[in-house]
Amino acid sequence: ISYLLRNGANPNALDKQGTPLCTHLLLRTSRDSLRSLAELCRYKLDLTVTVPDSAQTLLEFARSSTALPEMLTVLEDYAR
Repeated sequence: ISYLLRNGANPNALDKQGTPLCTHLLLRTSRDSLRSLAELCRYKLDLTVTVPDSAQTLLEFARSSTALPEMLTVLEDYAR
């Protein structure tokens, strides 16, 4: 993900259903996913985008669905 972001990838990309791609990271428990999420934050991840299936913002979705508690910490620190 770092390589893609450095070369212009959109940190707020959506999948075909309109779901932010980073939501998939939030459902994983790997340290690689945690590092990728932190990298997305460095490239201005939008925490106010709506996650379609839940009708929550990305930050609200993370609060209710994150598999790895450290991911929520990364996002809340970024939101400040």
